[in-house]
Amino acid sequence: MKFKLLVVFLILLIDVTSLANEELLKNAKENLKNKNYEAAHTQFTQLLNYDTYRSKAFFGIGHVLVMQDNIQEAKEQFAFGLNANTTYGPNHSASYLNFQIGELFFKHKNLDEALVYFKRSKLLYNPNNKQDKDPEDYVKQITLLKYSKI
Repeated sequence: MKFKLLVVFLILLIDVTSLANEELLKNAKENLKNKNYEAAHTQFTQLLNYDTYRSKAFFGIGHVLVMQDNIQEAKEQFAFGLNANTTYGPNHSASYLNFQIGELFFKHKNLDEALVYFKRSKLLYNPNNKQDKDPEDYVKQITLLKYSKI
């Protein structure tokens, strides 16, 4: 009987923790969207304590750092996120994640970094994976933009 109560208690504790983490992730994303970068950074950092949120936390921190023009640290966080890719699972391939990072740098007008990630995405691109996006259009667009400045 005591064992069953302990198991039930542990299951409830895990569920409550999971719900709290989901809420923390939601708040971090909302703060990022609203340009509350310090709050978002703090919340993403708190999520690093939970294995199932590690890669999402690293990507969130990287996103915050890009928005703050801290490119070198952002790239380090993205690398940690790619290496810790346990939470995005099979639906989020390395090609897809590199594409998303490239798109973020592109939107932030950092064409050199965007090109690096789009090229990585292209190398890993699998046309049979419906979620993968072919970065070729971005690569061409960046190349044209860079050569038009010469």
